[in-house]
Order: sequence, then C-alpha cells, then structure tokens
Amino acid sequence: MNDHDTSSREGLRGDLPVLVSFYGGDEYYHRSAERLRADCDALGMRHHIEERDVTGLAWPEICREKISFYGRMREQYGAFLWTDVDNRLLAVPEVLSGSRADFGGFIGRRKYLRDYDPYEVARFWIPAVLYFGSSEITGRFIDALGEREASTEEDVTDDWVLQETWRTFPEEMSLLVLPPSLLEREGDEEVGAAVFHIGDSGHVRDFRGKVAQHASKGADLQLRGKMLAAESRDAMKEGAREDALVLAEHAHRRLPDDSEAVLRLSNYLLSSGDLDRSDAVLKEFVAGHPGNLAVRDALVRRLSRRGEHDAVGDQLTEMLGAEEPRVIARAQALAYETELDRRAQESGESDRSRPSVWWARIPAPGHFAEVLKPWVVDQVVQGTPRFGRRQRALLTGEGSLATATESSVVWGSGLRDAEEVPQSGATYLAVRGPRTRRALLAAGGSCPETFGDPAQLLPELLPMAKPARRRHYLGFFRGAGDLSTSVVLDGVHEIDPVGTPPGVIERVVEEFLHCRGILTTSLAGLVAAHAYGIPARWCTLGSGPAETDGEDFRDYFDAVGLAPQEPLDLSTLPAITRDLLREVPSLKAAPPVDPTFSRALSQHYVMEVG
Repeated sequence: MNDHDTSSREGLRGDLPVLVSFYGGDEYYHRSAERLRADCDALGMRHHIEERDVTGLAWPEICREKISFYGRMREQYGAFLWTDVDNRLLAVPEVLSGSRADFGGFIGRRKYLRDYDPYEVARFWIPAVLYFGSSEITGRFIDALGEREASTEEDVTDDWVLQETWRTFPEEMSLLVLPPSLLEREGDEEVGAAVFHIGDSGHVRDFRGKVAQHASKGADLQLRGKMLAAESRDAMKEGAREDALVLAEHAHRRLPDDSEAVLRLSNYLLSSGDLDRSDAVLKEFVAGHPGNLAVRDALVRRLSRRGEHDAVGDQLTEMLGAEEPRVIARAQALAYETELDRRAQESGESDRSRPSVWWARIPAPGHFAEVLKPWVVDQVVQGTPRFGRRQRALLTGEGSLATATESSVVWGSGLRDAEEVPQSGATYLAVRGPRTRRALLAAGGSCPETFGDPAQLLPELLPMAKPARRRHYLGFFRGAGDLSTSVVLDGVHEIDPVGTPPGVIERVVEEFLHCRGILTTSLAGLVAAHAYGIPARWCTLGSGPAETDGEDFRDYFDAVGLAPQEPLDLSTLPAITRDLLREVPSLKAAPPVDPTFSRALSQHYVMEVG
C-alpha cells in the first residue's frame, strides 16, 4: 500500500488543516491520487492520501469506508479537510486558515447560503469537500456518523449517511459555509476564484436508483399536496372557484389520507352544485378510514341537515359497533345532535330560526358543564337549538368571553380570568355576575344588570326532591380539565360527569342529591349543587395549566350573595377522604335566581324569530 503522508514535513502551512483522502481499485483513482498529491506539494499543503485495498467492494461500499476514515483522521490530525481523491486543488484554501469552526463545506447544488432552498436541494452538504474541526463537538459528530453508518443495513453511500446524521444530530455546531465561487466543475466558465475542481468518475450516474437517495422537499408528494391545498384555498378566496376545485382535487390525490384535503374537496364540490360527488368523496374516505372522526362528523352532520335520518342511523350504528372507545363516544354525542335536527325538521323549523349554541364537544360524548348548555336553551326557548360556530353562536355557562366576537350573543357566561378584556361589541343579554359586568362596562360595552348561570335554572327545569335517605356522605365531581388527573378516594363517591343529555344531567343531579356535600373543580357542578340546596366546595387538583384564575367562581359568589371561597387544593392530600366534608361551607338554602334571567333569553329569541 502506498501511504503518502506529508503532514509533518517542514516548510508546509501549519495554519491549514491536513488535506486527507484515500483511493483504490480502478486506474482512474490511482492517476487522480497522483494529481492531487502534486497539487498539494505545489501549493505547500500538508496532506495524507493513502491507498486502500478495496478488493471485492462495490462503489457504494467504498464510499461508506469514508466514514471510518474520518474517525481515524480525526484521531491522527485533529482538524482535517476531506476531498474526494479525483478532485483537484487549484489554490490554497486560505478561507480555512486558522479556522475554529466545528464543521464546514459547500451547500448542495453549489448554492450560496442566501439562495438555499430545501424544496430544490435534496442534501444540504456537498460530500466531495468537507472540513472537520478539532473541537469535541466535531468528535461527537464524527462518532454519530459512524453509528449511523454501522446501523444502516440498506445500500447507501457516504452522502446519505452524512445527510441523515446532519439532519438528526442534536447539538448545534459552529459552521463554515464556503462560498460556491471556490468550487468548479468541468464545463464551468472560468472565473479564476476556484480553489477546488470537482472530479467525475461516472459512478454517481451508474448507481442512481440502486442506492438510497434523498429527495428535495419539492419532490415530496406530501409537501406538494400541501402546497396545492394552499393554492386551492387562495384561489377560493380570490373567487376563482373552478381553479380552486381543480387544485383541491390534485391536493386530495397527493394526500389521500389527509382529512383536511378531503373535507376541502367535498366542500368545494358542494359549493359547485355537485352534491353526489361531494358525498361520495366523504363516504369513500370514511370507508378507508373508519376511525377518522373529523370526516365522519362532517358526513353525519351533512346527512342529518338534509333529513336523511336512515343514512344517519346507518353511520351511527357502524360507529357504535367500533372497537375504539373514542369512536363510540363520538357516536353517542352525534346521536344527541342529530336527534335535535330530526325534531326541528319534524316541527318545520328552519336552520336559520333555530338558536345557534356553542358547546365544547371534547371530551366526547360530553361533559355535564357543556351539554347542559344546549339542554337548558332547549327548555327555555321556543326553538330547537343547534350547534354553532363559537364566534357566531350563543355563549353561555362555563367558558371564556375571550373568544366572543361582535356576532356573539352572551347569556349567563362571564370572565374566567381577571385580566381578560371582554368583547364590547357582542350582544349581552345577561352575564354571570357583577365582576364581568364591571369589566364589560369599562371596555365600552353595555349589559343589563341581569345575572345568572344556566345551572341555576336546573331545579325549575328538572325538579327533583332530596331523598329521605342519602346513599353517600361526600361526593367528588371533576371539571373537564381534570378528568385524567389521578386521585385517591377514601370513602368519597365520585360522580361521573360525562354523558349525553338528558341522561347525564338527570343522573348527575340525582347523585348530587344523594350527597351531604360536594367537592368540585367544576363551576357548573358547584352552581348546580347550590341550586338544589346542596353545600359544595370549590377545589383544584394542583398547579397544572389552569384555565381560570378563579374570577368565574368569585363572580358567581358575588352574584348570589354567598361568602367567597378560596380553592381547596386536593393535590396536596394523600387521599380525598370523607372527613373533608368539614371543609364544605354550610348552605342554609339555595341561592335566589334572578327572575329576569331566563326571560332575557326567551324574549331575545322570540324577537329574533319574529
């Protein structure tokens, strides 16, 4: 073997890294090595260019040998400059003089950094010329290259290993990005600034398609589909409906498993009047993705609005027979909503005349505090409620007014956080309490001095007497944000807040009535317990991502004239025990309900319908 190492020769540039390379096999590489050595000698460049035995190795396997070679050169020299042996060194690489960078090289397709575009360039670095510094982080990067190469069983070359390691290396290196003017290829116009000339053995072309390759982001069908989807949205915004539809169809082909893409295509087909195809793309997607709830929801709601209740029943039956609990829970929620549609259609109500109410659909099938909203509206108003978009619907009960818009109608809701600024332009029929009203007036809005929470109306809408004998001593009722929090209960009855109306409402109230007191992290739970004359205590389950600073609870206490409570943090206790009943304030009687509260809502919708 011919190892040619001039790294210790006197008179050579010690401020530059050692140029390293290896060769073997074809005569082409032997001649190239002699030329590269001559270039280095002529320019006073220290170099280590060695011959290696590559007998029996294919070109991709020879390329992979570079990775272990990097490690050996790192141990021997510290900083070094790798160049493929068939490159030429045209001038001294002064840019590397005294460099303290960890790693460097040329960007793919000889791009200047400013012009780099991941949608055009498949790999960030050109592997033909690479600078490795002497830092510890460079050593860890070379180690990572070795680990990647050793763990890769498929046919790859060194450039694939480099890109994968670069893409996933967790540490940030100091980088030296060399200007593309220092690099030339055969056929380039001579500009005189080049330091390196890139050779061409022809092997890259010979093995294209035979070894793993990276593709530019622009060649990624997923990304191209998303780009088409974005173009489709823009076209629709500009009123170019036909263009939007064509682009949406192409996006769906590129993204056949993407729910947003199929929903957009279906909606655009519907707006173009093609109802059959609009339904067909949803049904085809659901058939292939039975667990995708977004598309299933859209299909069921569309069928329900059109009065196709047999088809709705078929969809719900299929969902109820699923193995996934989340699919079953969503079917239960949809059953309630589609039943509202059926009732409205049978009574001749148009969608426009129905009260539009927003409630949270998560967790499915519904939390007591959320499904209480449409249920109470259904009892108070002459008209069957329907689910509406949050920004344009009735906002009531638990929830933040931070999402209200000028199109919102607010009844029996309020601030959750003292720092919130309510939307002054919304229509306010009643708010939870005086704190919300003061903030609203300060923001320039207007609101009658009518206070209330929909849970306060439960005894009037669902009269239930306290049992002669209670089954439970103390009850525990979670808010929606606390359902997954682990607690230990000792002698305390937990009341499940999840279900669909009216069943969940009747069950929760019945279980409340069987308790002497309630510990609850839910405002709706506390208000409902008080409404039936049951003592309740505001609690928290730790310092997790709180949705409220307690302003909603304090607003309620002020509105009904109860002494304010401070939250009881149950997370500090080893167990929630029945002894905590002593922490529940006594309640002599249910707080009074403002007689104008329910009237404010019923009169508004009478006026709206009229």
